[in-house]
Amino acid sequence: YAISNDGQNNKGLSFETSGNATFGQDVTIKGNFYTPSDERLKTKIETLTKALQSIDRMRGVRFEYKDQTKYAKGPKIGVIAQELQKVFPEMVTKGADGFLKVDYTQLTAVLIQAVKEQQEQINELKNRLDRQQEQINAILKKLDK
Repeated sequence: YAISNDGQNNKGLSFETSGNATFGQDVTIKGNFYTPSDERLKTKIETLTKALQSIDRMRGVRFEYKDQTKYAKGPKIGVIAQELQKVFPEMVTKGADGFLKVDYTQLTAVLIQAVKEQQEQINELKNRLDRQQEQINAILKKLDK
C-alpha cells in the first residue's frame, strides 16, 4: 500500500504487509520519538563492556547517496552497515530490497558506555598524575633542605 504526493515510485509513504513503513521523503516529527525501554519489558540485561574498543572498530563517514532521487539528497554523516555489522550485528538488518540498514538509535547506548569507560581511564590517569606530583614535591622538598 502506498500514499504518494506526486504519483512516483519511492516518493511519499508506503506500508508493507508486515507493518513496516517506508518514507520516501524527509520526515519531521513535531513531537517526541520513543522506543519502548522500560526495564519490565526486558530480559537478559547486561552492561556493555569494552565499548571503547568497539567504538575504535567503527568508522564514522561523510558520504552522499548514489541515487539521490531514491535516498536523501546532499552530504550525510553515518556509518557503513557492513563495517558496523562486524562489531554490532544487532544494529544492522537487511531490508526487503536486499540492502543493509542501520538502527542508529542503538548507537546511543554504546556511546554512553564508551564515555563512561573513557572517564574511568581519565580518572585513573589523573590519580596517577596526582601521586607522581606528590612524589616530585617530596623529592624537591628533600633537595631544598
